[in-house]
Amino acid sequence: MLDELIQNLKSKLLQNTSLDVFCYYFINEMQIEINKLDKSQFTGEVEQVSVSSFANEYADRNELAKIAKKLKNPIYKKYLNIYHFLGLSLQDSLDGTSIFESYLQEYFNNQSARYKYLIAKIFRDFENPLKRYLSAQAETEDDFILILKQLYLEADINRNQIINRLKKSFEELDIIDLLLLEDLRDVQSIGYDRLQRQLFNDILWCATEIQSKHKVLNNKEDQFNSLFQSLLAAKKYTVLDQTQRGKSFSGAQYGELDIAIFTEENIPLAILEAFIISFIDTDYITKHLKKLSENYDPNGLKNNYAIIYAKSSGFPDFWERYRAFVPKIDFEFEMLDKQIEDITSRFPQFAGIKVGLTKHRNRDTLVQVYHIFMDMNL
Repeated sequence: MLDELIQNLKSKLLQNTSLDVFCYYFINEMQIEINKLDKSQFTGEVEQVSVSSFANEYADRNELAKIAKKLKNPIYKKYLNIYHFLGLSLQDSLDGTSIFESYLQEYFNNQSARYKYLIAKIFRDFENPLKRYLSAQAETEDDFILILKQLYLEADINRNQIINRLKKSFEELDIIDLLLLEDLRDVQSIGYDRLQRQLFNDILWCATEIQSKHKVLNNKEDQFNSLFQSLLAAKKYTVLDQTQRGKSFSGAQYGELDIAIFTEENIPLAILEAFIISFIDTDYITKHLKKLSENYDPNGLKNNYAIIYAKSSGFPDFWERYRAFVPKIDFEFEMLDKQIEDITSRFPQFAGIKVGLTKHRNRDTLVQVYHIFMDMNL
């Protein structure tokens, strides 16, 4: 019943070329669909910026400065809608500025649950304010808020009853309703995402522990991996070493993966390929990363990990040379953006560890590979 409602809504709402459709595809990371849309009809200055943002493109800096100046006029600001503000704020994210940050915060504070939810879908910093807002809401019959309470506060709801009511108001539903209903359908995946975020933090913690003990471990890869396995198991993960899974690099027989990680309930979370390098050994690095991204991921897991034990002097330069090489690898599953995004600055507490992110398209699934690059030459 819910799937049918979602499909009918998609058929109805995704036929037009509008900012909300751009936003929908952006949130769902469907860049190919964005590229198909006709951008020529957007002639307004802020509309053009929004379209650029949803397409992950930089807008003209001078144009942004002019818009920022005009926003001081309340009449001009009133003319803008939620998708305009999202587009402007995404430009802040693209270049690290905060020109429009205050406007998005003001919009969040003054708008309904619908727009608070949409903002939180794109900007994770707004998730906790959204939860606080929902917690403060009294008993309500608003179906939108009821669904949000289940998604973010794990409140009990009568799903079938709510879906039946929404079907009756089908003609009034819009893109934001579609996003919400898709989240309701995927409510289990929201909990899964929380598990993934926790796993990421736990893997970083394991990396620091191994880094601090690398001399005691005689700088041997199998001992590093054995300790990685033990530390993750202590965190209540099911961890399998050298798991037979998928094809070997040669494709001739089943191969062995260093570590496969599952929840205690045996839900697969990630695969982890770990290796030592002391120079940019192109064949060796290619073999490991292709094995990770292509041969051992038949189910299209969303997050996987390359753990690189870097044993070379000049750690920052070694990291940059690694970053420069990886995009040159001919991956079977397309590497989006053709770069390792350096996200180390998000984790300043970890000295001597660089964190990079690559994104790959595995059939219809976006797969993220985190590169945990560890200085083992301390």
